[in-house]
Parts: sequence; C-alpha cells; structure tokens
Amino acid sequence: GADAATIRFETSTARPMPAQQATFDIRGGDQYLIGTGGWCSIGFSVTLGAANGFVTAGHCGTLNTTVTHPSGQSIGYFAASVFPGNDYAVVHNTNPQGIPRPWVNAYSYGGNLPIRGDIPATLNATICRSGARTGARCGTLVATGVTVNYGASGIVNNLSRSSACVGTGDSGGSFVTPDGQAQGVTSGGSFNAGTTENCTVGTPIT
Repeated sequence: GADAATIRFETSTARPMPAQQATFDIRGGDQYLIGTGGWCSIGFSVTLGAANGFVTAGHCGTLNTTVTHPSGQSIGYFAASVFPGNDYAVVHNTNPQGIPRPWVNAYSYGGNLPIRGDIPATLNATICRSGARTGARCGTLVATGVTVNYGASGIVNNLSRSSACVGTGDSGGSFVTPDGQAQGVTSGGSFNAGTTENCTVGTPIT
C-alpha cells in the first residue's frame, strides 16, 4: 500500500549473516594463521567420516598447534605433522562454521579449480601451485623422488621439483594439475638472495 515513488529496490549479490555465525570456506591455496605466529597456505580440504579439515606442510606447525582463519575465527589444530624426513600435516577443523570445499583458489586465473582426483602427473607436464603469498603459478614438473637438504631444518625425501615459482607463506599450499588432479602440498624452493620468493628468476626451482 506504500507509494511506489517513495521506495527504491536494489538487488545485492552479498550474503549478509550475523558475524558470530558467519561461515567460511576451507579451500586450497587460501591463507591460515598459526597460533605460534606466522602463516601458511591450505593444501586441500579433506574429510574422514564426520570429521573434516585440510592437509598442509609439516614444517608449518607441530602437533596440537592451533590454527585460525584470517577472519579471526578458530579453525582447529594440527592433528598430525611430519617434518623433517617428510613434509606434510593434517589440520583438524573443530569449527562447524568452516565448510570444506573441493576447490583450489585459482587467484589470477579466475574462480575456483575443482579437484577431480589424484592421478599423478607425468614428467614435463604442466603443474601448478596455489598459495596465499604469490597466488596461483604454473610451470613444469621437472623431477620426482627428490631429496632436499634444508640445512639446519633437516632433510626431506620424496619431493617433486617444478618450475612453478613460490614465496614464503605459500608453504602447504596446493600442488595440482590444471585439470584438477591433486599432487601434494608445497614444501619450499630456492629463493633469490635477500628475497623471500623466486618468481623473478628465469627458471625457478620449487
């Protein structure tokens, strides 16, 4: 019954909800904060029965280290972590507002890359990694079964080498083929002297 001349309708694409109930995505390549300080990137969301969380790099946190979403909401804790020797971990999500998504953040490539399986990539195939420091970067799978000496941090076995560049904070992020085949999580790389990335060199080693 109101005068139509006094009313303006606008359609919004936002999804407002109470802040204390806001959900968040658990998505490959996104940032998470570590309770002891610093941050890393999500590899892939995972589920086990009713439980869920994500895989990431072991050097990002030790057993029971707490994990927080950039929004400030608690995610959970490191339920398992192996480093050195290997470099992988599982974070258990204890927040029902955290929704595991079968996606990897494609950053500048646009949208989300759906994860379709885990078929191993062949040598010289295109391989990509996604992380919160440098976004999504692609290169070539150069070698598998590589042993890396991280100096004082120890030796890590059975890694893959690629030319997809990396920066600090990308650790733990998604290592994936362009068609969505999960390969593993990001461990590290050879950085430019005095920098924390290798995206400005001709042939990065990651």
